[in-house]
Amino acid sequence: MKPLTLSVFLCFAFSALSHAAQRKIAYERGDNIFVADIDGTHPKKIAAGALPEISPDGTRIAFNTEADAKTRPGPERRIAIADLATGKVTILKEIPSDNCFGPVWSPDGKQLAFSIMAEKAWQLGLVDADDSGFRFVKMWS
Repeated sequence: MKPLTLSVFLCFAFSALSHAAQRKIAYERGDNIFVADIDGTHPKKIAAGALPEISPDGTRIAFNTEADAKTRPGPERRIAIADLATGKVTILKEIPSDNCFGPVWSPDGKQLAFSIMAEKAWQLGLVDADDSGFRFVKMWS
């Protein structure tokens, strides 16, 4: 193998290894959300909640909170975002329902799609990750 070819190969290999070391996974254990390195090491509890979804850039986790509704029928579930660098958890307040779940990031990490109970039916909601621009996604049949 030529020295230049070997050098290029080694650069790509080490780049892939260093990138893999930075990647994270998010998961649910019991009633809590955890994040860990891609190989499962260094687990860290993030918050109480369910259905975590790590952002495409690996810096945030979207999930839904889960609270027992003792004074009202049905569960209370809100969409939240945890910043992995600061540990700050933000509950999205501009969503017009207290029964939402299953957030999924857009490929660019700027929006979240999720299930939302509104008008006594499950619908698809979309909100910007900064808690602005909420809208229902219209479904045509």
